[in-house]
Amino acid sequence: MPGGPYEAVFNNGAVYGGGGGDGVYDPLSVGTAWLYYQFQLGILSGYDYTPPGRAITADALHKAIWYLEGESGGVNNSYVTLAINQFGSLAGAQADNFQNGQRKIPVMVLNLWDIGHVGESGYQHQDQLVCAPVPEPATMLLLGSGLIGLAGYGRKKFFKK
Repeated sequence: MPGGPYEAVFNNGAVYGGGGGDGVYDPLSVGTAWLYYQFQLGILSGYDYTPPGRAITADALHKAIWYLEGESGGVNNSYVTLAINQFGSLAGAQADNFQNGQRKIPVMVLNLWDIGHVGESGYQHQDQLVCAPVPEPATMLLLGSGLIGLAGYGRKKFFKK
């Protein structure tokens, strides 16, 4: 993107998003979130992660995401079929990923704007999908054992007095 710097806001959808929403806010679909999450994990069925096939499958994934988001240029292809199979129907795959205060799939949208114009129409730039951080079980185990160790040390020190 030429220019910059930019301000960034994480959201559950594209602000000033296009054809899939109300023109102001376009919520991220659960099918899009699921496809992107599978892609990020490196386990998306049918995706070629190595050149030269990567360019072809990346284009197909991009067009499937546009289709699920109701954007022009989207194509109903094998990736849309994967999302439909995962969520039972096209409507299920196009449902909002953020429901009842929670994300079904840990993916968010990074909305980018020119500095000083956050949230203003006409100043936004290409939105990006990003995986929301999810603590790994090993990280939680390490954190938990550290807290237990600190509590034990504090208890031992308290009772020595």
